[in-house]
Parts: sequence; C-alpha cells; structure tokens
Amino acid sequence: MWISVALATDAVRAEALSEALLAHGALSVSIEDAWADSEREQPQYGEPGSLPDSLWEQSRVVALFEPAEDLIG
Repeated sequence: MWISVALATDAVRAEALSEALLAHGALSVSIEDAWADSEREQPQYGEPGSLPDSLWEQSRVVALFEPAEDLIG
C-alpha cells in the first residue's frame, strides 16, 4: 500500500512544492490541472518529453510516499 497526497496550489508555487515533496521522501510527484475534466480545464499541447510554456493556473500536486509510521518526522 502506498500513501498518495494531493495538494492544490497555483502555477507560481507548483514546481517548488514538487521539489520540496521529493526532498522530503516522495517517490514520485506529478503536477496536474486542478480543473481537469471540467469546463475550466486548460489543455497544454507540445511534443512528448518537452516542457510546457507554463503550468496550469490552478494545479494539483500529487505525491506518492512509501507507507511509514511518521511522514512528518
């Protein structure tokens, strides 16, 4: 069993939050459109493997951790 944590943030803080989660033991982190599957979804287009020009106005940062007694410590 893994522990998945999802946090809402804006485009300005999404990368820093992602890096902080990785620095604190996250196995993986993804940044997604917080408005995905809604009328406010913001599609991003580009070549596979290329970085987008900007992140979504509102992002969902999802981190995956191994199960542990104390994730904060």
